[in-house]
Amino acid sequence: MPTSNITSNELSELTVSRKSEQIRRKNKRKTVSGEHAGTADSDRENARVGLPTLGYYDELSPSRLRTYSSCSLLRAGNVFAGTQQSGNTTHEVHVVIKHVDLAQSFMCGYLTIQGLTAEFDTLTTYFEAQIISEKYSFYTNQKDWGADSSIDITHWGRFPSWRLLHKDAIQRSYVHKNFDQKKYIYMRWKECFLVPDHTLHNIPGASFAGFYYICFNQEAGTFSGLYYHKDSEKYQQLELGHRPDHGVSFAYEFR
Repeated sequence: MPTSNITSNELSELTVSRKSEQIRRKNKRKTVSGEHAGTADSDRENARVGLPTLGYYDELSPSRLRTYSSCSLLRAGNVFAGTQQSGNTTHEVHVVIKHVDLAQSFMCGYLTIQGLTAEFDTLTTYFEAQIISEKYSFYTNQKDWGADSSIDITHWGRFPSWRLLHKDAIQRSYVHKNFDQKKYIYMRWKECFLVPDHTLHNIPGASFAGFYYICFNQEAGTFSGLYYHKDSEKYQQLELGHRPDHGVSFAYEFR
């Protein structure tokens, strides 16, 4: 059998390209009245062949539930900015998403906070996110993170959207399916180390030993979060909004 020079990635891209062209030609032949109807037809066809959808209101559905795109703002390079409230003190926060793998319920990036200590005006940490899904439950299973089931429920319960899930979500057997098709996406953000100096572990007045309970609103493009660590002030609130084409981008090289 002859050996092909086409890699698996190239083959995948070629397949998607062909599917996209087929859909484009098919939709071009259709006569659809109304902008929303056209979007809906295109989205249904995309979904059928496994391509991303744009998001639409399905006029054929009695409930007309919103179908969301696959986390359009949860993409590498996107920037979010806002504040973290700690008591009467407010700190500016800047987050850059570096990598997203929805299939693995994973995201990572850099979180920069201003004015946390007198010695270091700006601190940046690398964080990793567990997206609540079939893979990760609402209960924190990492014992070294220091959160038990009561702490989990108390923190998740401070998000109004989560209260609608409370009855089911508190069950250990509950599985949060199709997270990317819901208005609210829940995560845990764990800061792993400081950048660029990842060898620096202790900074007086600052701690990244805890983690954030996070709720992402796909519709508004906003993150709301609560920081938890047993030795830190309770319920430090994080609020971030999407900043398209704004903010400073941070790039680090690890050797």
